[in-house]
Amino acid sequence: MANSNLHSLAVCLIAVLVCVESRPKMYLYSCHDSTLTAILLALGCYDDEWPPYAADVAFELYEDAEQKQWVKLRYCGKVKLLLIIETEL
Repeated sequence: MANSNLHSLAVCLIAVLVCVESRPKMYLYSCHDSTLTAILLALGCYDDEWPPYAADVAFELYEDAEQKQWVKLRYCGKVKLLLIIETEL
């Protein structure tokens, strides 16, 4: 299940990165705590604690004046450092 969720998320992020004009400004997904744990594990930012009730993950895309793009991950409102710092799409 986490693989399909990560795939959907990756497709949305890539659409934003390549400037697909028909994309929505926000995507919203819902999942169980076990799936959320698997996603956090896959991204290398799981803190070894079970997600609390109503836990959330937000992926924020940014771009600076030099067209450099990056993703900020927030888990329960706190910024998390991803172990994967740079990758090719």
